[in-house]
Amino acid sequence: MPSPAKAELRLRRLQTPPPNAITLRDLEPDPVLDALDYEAAPLREWVERILAFRPDLTQEIDAFFERYGDALGDLLCCPALHRLTDIRQLGIKRYPPATQTMFLQGKLRTVTTSPCLHTRLMHVVQVAAHVIAGGLLLKLERNLTAIAACAALLHDVGYGAYGHDGYNVLLAWGYPGHEERGERMVQQDLDIRESLAMMDVDPRAVVVVMREDGFLGRLLSVCDTLAYVCHDARMIGCPLSRSFSYEALASIESLGSDALVVGDEVPLRSMLHVRAELGRGFYFTLTNRIAAVALHQLLQDMRARCALTPEVLAAMTDSEADRFFSGVWFEDTGPSRVRNSLRALTFGFWDELTAWGHIRCPTSESCSTHRGRLVRNKRLPILEIAPWDFTRKQIPVERTIGARLTLKADASLLLDHHREWHLLWFRT
Repeated sequence: MPSPAKAELRLRRLQTPPPNAITLRDLEPDPVLDALDYEAAPLREWVERILAFRPDLTQEIDAFFERYGDALGDLLCCPALHRLTDIRQLGIKRYPPATQTMFLQGKLRTVTTSPCLHTRLMHVVQVAAHVIAGGLLLKLERNLTAIAACAALLHDVGYGAYGHDGYNVLLAWGYPGHEERGERMVQQDLDIRESLAMMDVDPRAVVVVMREDGFLGRLLSVCDTLAYVCHDARMIGCPLSRSFSYEALASIESLGSDALVVGDEVPLRSMLHVRAELGRGFYFTLTNRIAAVALHQLLQDMRARCALTPEVLAAMTDSEADRFFSGVWFEDTGPSRVRNSLRALTFGFWDELTAWGHIRCPTSESCSTHRGRLVRNKRLPILEIAPWDFTRKQIPVERTIGARLTLKADASLLLDHHREWHLLWFRT
């Protein structure tokens, strides 16, 4: 029996009219994204978008969703999964200002601003669609594709407030990561287990794929990256070609024992390159990196004052965390002035950076030296930002002709500030 919360979500799903049909016109690159229409597509229509270039697979799509469509929809009604509608995919990251330009696929593009409407639930639906499309292209047995699709829908179920940014804070506190919490939920949550049973899917098999183990895990890993790369490029006004997802998935000829077997590695290499370009010009701008460290310091301060625990943060959604912070105001003097400043940096008020000194250090040794001087001079708190290599993701592939390669984005995409240490201290 479903829980009352799941039963209510089921009823709401049945009473909600489906969105307007999606046509190929919607796949054309559009510099102004109507985000709500773009996100409204249900799982099946996302699969049809990706495989629009393969009308010969229409019957396979029909057969898959005839068997698993209702059960996958039921899984989306599980409260543990539905709460992802209130967790932003990009955490506290902010889109670049409209005046910024960035290189994307070899062209200098002006980045347009957009509200961050992309939620974790939207993301996992898109990942599941890519997994199903990949399974159909690879002619996997339907039950294996169903297991991978369930893993895709559930792979982020353990996230708490602010996504990766909150997750990194919890890890630093020694709290279990979202992967471990998600695995526990998949195996223990009765609503999730009920939905999986409708598909004859073993929760243990789903957990293995969620860990990105085995050949289905490799498919999930690629589809996860492919889904957010395509979405985020479009969200900032730099849409990729409408065939980008299809070409990347179609390049995979089989899922080898320890590598993807590809006829052409260029589409997957291009995916990693675009991911790195987004890392340089969007995900890991210096301001976004400062915001992440400011959030960590702010949460650490709240925990030290017994105003917040890891358990509460892990259970929160973004709107709950936003209300928590908006309800906690400090006197704008002394230590409270610092807390207000940290909160401003966390939530994107970059003019607050004028209240902070900034030292760029080429090595960890010079960073330690400068930090010691600041501590001796009682320049507290100190925000320390370590170098970050967003090009490190690798995909092992094997060409059909036998050559083995490890695909990776070019490290030359890293900017100086990504290679340096940074120290910020509050000016008293």
